[in-house]
Amino acid sequence: MSLPAISKHFKVLEDAALIARSRDAQWRPSLRCVVKNERLVFTNAYTKAWEPSEKPFMTVILTFENESGKTKYTARVLHWPVADREAHEKMGFHQGWGQCTDQLVALVRKS
Repeated sequence: MSLPAISKHFKVLEDAALIARSRDAQWRPSLRCVVKNERLVFTNAYTKAWEPSEKPFMTVILTFENESGKTKYTARVLHWPVADREAHEKMGFHQGWGQCTDQLVALVRKS
């Protein structure tokens, strides 16, 4: 995926309030729920103070399960209308998600 494509993807996610850029230029998911060592959920279905979003784009559910001493990682991405899912696929969702997973594996192996 090219750098302009990645930037465009981040911009779409930022516009959808799924991520926010901090002062140190790091990207952060918005409105998330964490169950340590088990689950991470984030969505843009709500804005601040749990007010419904005018145009929710997706909810992501990441689960981590112990399987014979290894970690099974499952990612579910839920979109409201099919058109949003299709638009996300056209943005390179599958390739981008694969890259994120590869980066997560590399990070885990470092620690």
